[in-house]
Amino acid sequence: VPSIFRATLRAYLDMNENYFEDIEKQAEQFRKVELKDLGEDFLQNSEKIADFLREKYKVQVTEKDFKDLPDSVHTLSYFVKNNSSKTHLYINSNAMERKKHSILVQELAYQHFKIKERRSSPLESHLDSYEQLYNDFKTNYFAEALIYPAKKFSAEIKKLFSDTDFNKKSFIQWMQSYPGTYSMFFERLTQCLPKFFNLDELFMIKMVYNKKSKSFQIDRELHLSILHSPHRVEGKQHYCRRWLSCSLFDKIKDPKTPVVDTQISNFTDTDNKYLCFSAAWEQERNPNIQFCVTLGIFLNEKASKLIKCSDNANTQTKIVSSTCEQCPIQNCNERVAENKMLQKSLSEKEAAQFIAEGEIL
Repeated sequence: VPSIFRATLRAYLDMNENYFEDIEKQAEQFRKVELKDLGEDFLQNSEKIADFLREKYKVQVTEKDFKDLPDSVHTLSYFVKNNSSKTHLYINSNAMERKKHSILVQELAYQHFKIKERRSSPLESHLDSYEQLYNDFKTNYFAEALIYPAKKFSAEIKKLFSDTDFNKKSFIQWMQSYPGTYSMFFERLTQCLPKFFNLDELFMIKMVYNKKSKSFQIDRELHLSILHSPHRVEGKQHYCRRWLSCSLFDKIKDPKTPVVDTQISNFTDTDNKYLCFSAAWEQERNPNIQFCVTLGIFLNEKASKLIKCSDNANTQTKIVSSTCEQCPIQNCNERVAENKMLQKSLSEKEAAQFIAEGEIL
């Protein structure tokens, strides 16, 4: 059921090109009215946000080491307890600072909209209705619109697109100039690109890599216009290691500094090319868990003209597939599994063709 909820929400975002003018206006109004008294640095300061939640909305904010709680709670970044008179927000003290900050800004959104129908933690088992999931999206969108003002952020995107060479250092500095999580940064890109640059053929995926089990998992994905490749697949398949989302993990050296890169991904047996921007980083207090977020922009004529670095010889191009099991690429050094699904499909097609057209002697 939660999967159906998420599929419904993704369809809703696609229908609206992931841009919601009403939420944008409310975020802008909040900035004009509330920040006039709170100060411009308010949204950059976690302590000020926590104090504001306590004073205006009577939200009790407690930062606590969840290791003292049951094992099932250890990995949560937060949970909420509500009663008739107040909300108690518990934040895991072991969460990344950016994550703590984002939780507080989203809580600000919950209180601003006076939303009561919400799940009590990020656990899938706490998702009881589509309304809860939508409210989670709405408050997260509001938080991103507050942290990354559309006008300023779009001007910075324009600067990125005008540069003929992708500057990794500048991109990292840009990400770190905002207090939100790196995932929020990329989500905000997917909101602004269709609206301000007319780039509506794109995808975003968040990959999680477990160094101990050496497993890759797509944790989150968004597709606008069509279902792009890459995307989540069912069953125990192995995602193509040529994806920037998979290959960037090897470059992480410093747990406090993300690594970024670009790649033009050309999907096998098609003319479909995507310019991919990726950032990978390590979970602050658990080095066995790493994350990578990739934004892929379909390189049609419009995008190719607009994004100057897409035509730069320094931007690497790779032929990629979906999974090893479905991949037709020969002699692939990155292959980690046989292409059994492809071979089965080809065999079945051959049998079907013979039965339809072949002459039996």
